[in-house]
Amino acid sequence: MKLIITEEQLRLIIENDREKLFPILGSMINSEDDLDKFINLYIKNKDSKGYDGIKLIGEFDFSYYYTDSLGVLCNELVKVDGDLEVFNRGGIKFNKLRSVSGGLDLSNCKMKSLLELEYVGGGLSISRSKIESLPKLKEIGGSFSLYGTPLSETTTEEELREKINVEGEIYL
Repeated sequence: MKLIITEEQLRLIIENDREKLFPILGSMINSEDDLDKFINLYIKNKDSKGYDGIKLIGEFDFSYYYTDSLGVLCNELVKVDGDLEVFNRGGIKFNKLRSVSGGLDLSNCKMKSLLELEYVGGGLSISRSKIESLPKLKEIGGSFSLYGTPLSETTTEEELREKINVEGEIYL
C-alpha cells in the first residue's frame, strides 16, 4: 500500500509522533476501505512505534460505517481535533477518549460510560444513549444534550453545572 501525503500532513504526523498518537486526517478518510487501511497501518505499527492511541484531525462522521475497523478506532481513540459523529451504534466503546476540540455526537449509542473524557470544545450530545456516567468530564464549550439517558434520570441541571463547566444550554 502506498500513501501520498502533503508536507502539512507529514508535519502533523511528526508532531503527533512525540505525543505517541497515530494521526488520521479527515481529508484522507472517504470510505470504509480508507478507514480499514489506516486502522491496519496503525495496528501494524502500534508496538514498533510505541503508539498509545489514535488522534483524529478534521471532521468525521462515522455514523454509517459498518466495518470492524470502526470498533478498533473508537477503542483506541484518544483525541479529536475537530468534530466527531458516531450516533446510533451498539458494540463500540471509547475507552481512551480524553478530548474533542469540536462537537461530539454519540446520540443513541449503547455504551454506558465515557470513562476518560475530560473536554469537549463544542456541543456534546449523548441523547437516547445508555450513558450513565461521565466521571472525568470537566468542560463542554457548547450545549449538552442528554435527554432520554440513564444519567438524565439521576441528576439535575444544577448538579451537572457543579461538576461540569457547560458553556451552553443543558437539555435533560
